[in-house]
Amino acid sequence: MSKKLPTSVFLDLDNTLYEYSPCHQAGLGAALEKMAQKLRITVKGAENIYENGRSSIKSRLGHTASSHSRLLYFREGLILQGMGSQATLCYDFENTYWNFFLFEMKLKEGARNFIGTLKFENVPIFLLTDLTDSIQLRKIIKLELENTFSEIISSELAGGDKITNKPFEYLFSLLSPELLERPVFIGDSIQDFPHLKNLEVAIPKTFIFTRNFKVDSGTKKVKNFHEIESLIF
Repeated sequence: MSKKLPTSVFLDLDNTLYEYSPCHQAGLGAALEKMAQKLRITVKGAENIYENGRSSIKSRLGHTASSHSRLLYFREGLILQGMGSQATLCYDFENTYWNFFLFEMKLKEGARNFIGTLKFENVPIFLLTDLTDSIQLRKIIKLELENTFSEIISSELAGGDKITNKPFEYLFSLLSPELLERPVFIGDSIQDFPHLKNLEVAIPKTFIFTRNFKVDSGTKKVKNFHEIESLIF
């Protein structure tokens, strides 16, 4: 292999290693049906409760791990309906969401082979992800990636979502400078790695799975892990 290998690879989880949308649709659909049944309302009425709770939580909590909590979305929605003390219902809706979500999860094509190549070449892999540890670690177990990463940093652990830079600052503080000499960052959105230029890190290669947004000159849009592998190795 003639190309210089990366000294480290930093991966996003949601919608990068797996497709988020079908998992979310499966989870939310099941949870809303259960809510409609339990509260004796329509599925549309249940959806309004969920979306109102989600909007309220997002607005109040800002760029924090808990702002992504489905439990809080359901709780806040029920609070707005005067039913916030219904602890069993809140947990029932959340558990239904995540059980169906996780059942639908599978690695993107080429992801496991790409990770295997990195492992073979002894390139350290780090995972940076928004949301709480309790669910993100369950996702990693479900995807059979438990022994894949040198470190896993969530926005809950770091004290803020990736857009705040806190996960990067915390992780980089744990790493030796050599690991940041030729880093590669892989995500599904420019929001996954928003402020890398403000950090003490070499100019990285960044790969973003194709979406309709502009990227800077240091970022390449890609369609799959096979394409990334061909560009790195």
